[in-house]
Amino acid sequence: MTVSSKFAANAAHWPLLFPYILWNLWKRRNDTMFQVCREYRDSIYAHSVGMVALGICDSGLSRAVVVDLGTDGGVVGWQKPPHGWCKLNSDGAVCRRTSIAACGGVIRDAAGRWMLGYSKRIGVCSVLESELWRLFEGLVSAWSLRIRCLIVETDSLEAYRLVTNPTVTGGGFTLLAFIVELASHNWEIRFRHVHRGGNVLADRMAKMALDSDLIVHRFLDPPLDCSGLVVEDAAVADGVSPF
Repeated sequence: MTVSSKFAANAAHWPLLFPYILWNLWKRRNDTMFQVCREYRDSIYAHSVGMVALGICDSGLSRAVVVDLGTDGGVVGWQKPPHGWCKLNSDGAVCRRTSIAACGGVIRDAAGRWMLGYSKRIGVCSVLESELWRLFEGLVSAWSLRIRCLIVETDSLEAYRLVTNPTVTGGGFTLLAFIVELASHNWEIRFRHVHRGGNVLADRMAKMALDSDLIVHRFLDPPLDCSGLVVEDAAVADGVSPF
């Protein structure tokens, strides 16, 4: 890769500058897609250099307003969200033979009804990256549904700690920045760490993607082998035996 003289001046800061460039590209693309009227006075490159120079790495990320609901208090099964809210559950899976990672999740309403599911084969990546990918794809899916009150549940304690207290974390920083940017949109998000027993359906969605291609598959209806879990989760949440 050839670096021009324009970029060479900031070569020493390139590992930090490059994620900001990607972030700002993504942010302006989203502004166009969602028709957000925002005036930009400088180029993406100049704006990214300014962000690095101002040292807003931590303070900039902390602008996203999220509510930390803590842990589920030992509750094992899936619980319905309050009236007017939707719930996102996400999970990841790794093939031991190939080390290929995948993620998946599902969004349900206050009645426990399926709204949207997703599965994505990520490829070979770190555990941290796979944990962040599951949240990112879930938030993108929820935003596409125009959801404005969302509870996000994850059984990954590391991912939960990152999104509720964002910091720069190696190669996962860019993806974390995207997540925090999504969370700062015009909606209310609450994060909760849950027991794996409350994430069974999301786990099934993630494992489905291990043998798929490298694109996001979204499902308006539950896949055939997930339909029973949707009914079971809703029944257990109501205190009714599904059998």
